[in-house]
Amino acid sequence: MACLPWDSNPYGVPWDFFPREKHPSVAMFLNSMTSMAGFQAGHNHCRNPGLYRERPWCFVADADRKWEYCDIPLCQDLNPPECKRTGRGTEYVGKVNVTMNGIQCLPWLMGMIEDNDIILYDEVDGGHAFCRNYFSFPFGPACFATLGGDLSPCDVPFCPTVDGGKCDIRVRGDCVPPIECKTDAVGRSYMGTKNVTRMGDKCSPWLSGLSQLLAEVVADYLEDIQGGIKLSDVLNRIFTLDGLYPTHNFCRNWNNDEGGPWCYKSAAMERDYCDIPICSSNDP
Repeated sequence: MACLPWDSNPYGVPWDFFPREKHPSVAMFLNSMTSMAGFQAGHNHCRNPGLYRERPWCFVADADRKWEYCDIPLCQDLNPPECKRTGRGTEYVGKVNVTMNGIQCLPWLMGMIEDNDIILYDEVDGGHAFCRNYFSFPFGPACFATLGGDLSPCDVPFCPTVDGGKCDIRVRGDCVPPIECKTDAVGRSYMGTKNVTRMGDKCSPWLSGLSQLLAEVVADYLEDIQGGIKLSDVLNRIFTLDGLYPTHNFCRNWNNDEGGPWCYKSAAMERDYCDIPICSSNDP
């Protein structure tokens, strides 16, 4: 029997989805599903978002049955891949346990607070300090490096493409060819691989200056945020050009800077602009 799309939500919230007294809404169920790896409108692949079901399942059109289990074979290779298939990497269950800056991750249970509404999708014991994306962190698998601190991104690479080729630019997890020119003076849509400033300084990976980047986003979009727009919505709006990953240090113009694409200089984490040519009629 064919699976129905999750976002059609034909029968309301499943009885075993989270503690219902705390999360009774259909929106909460759908939000959890849409944060899953590779989710898109019409997604009808078998999953197991509940707490007590034995294996992946899906909704079906039979109103008497409502849902059925799926026949998913056991993996023969029990070693999880040390890579992520999607930008957020919510599917990653490997053993990287240091941040992208080389700081040892703290065990998750040290940072867990009772009643914090977090559902852990693999077994967590006292020594579990592997990078994960339990929070649907927009920049991929992460961990806590300090008690009471913010999440720190981990350097979990993308899995190789089907043909084994290199992939520098990804949009929603899909590999796309770089465009090494800008279509307008501001270069808001630039998606090339230039990673040197006009003064010859090497660009620093964006995520190595994450706290500074977020602070500048708040400053650049302060009026929007004060007007009631959530910071997360602002981030989603400006970081949808292509996916950030730990080594991504290509010039971009996330904030529509009038000076054009820019990056942080590696030495001092200061902004500097990049020399990106305007596309000609001969460019792809």
